[in-house]
Amino acid sequence: MSSQRIDAAVAALAALKAQKRAATHTPASLGGRCATGYERDQGTRVHAVPTSDALLQNGYCLTRAACGAKPGPRSVGWSLRAGSTVSCPRCIAALAKIGGAQ
Repeated sequence: MSSQRIDAAVAALAALKAQKRAATHTPASLGGRCATGYERDQGTRVHAVPTSDALLQNGYCLTRAACGAKPGPRSVGWSLRAGSTVSCPRCIAALAKIGGAQ
């Protein structure tokens, strides 16, 4: 591999890391399994989920949180928790590591 290609790959990787650092996160919690109407439960742990159009428009989304947690196959996904603070210790550590804020 030529040095120009290596330099281009390194620059592209740096740009991706900068994008990741610049991504904003929104407080959200898992909506819980919803096989019947009685099983809906918000849970108590609030995660940092990357802000997306789906989350802001619909109030829910299915992406991974900053800590790596993701909704299961029967989950209704992440529910927007506007006004809440992130309470997941792994999400807080991940945000501190990338320099993001709540």
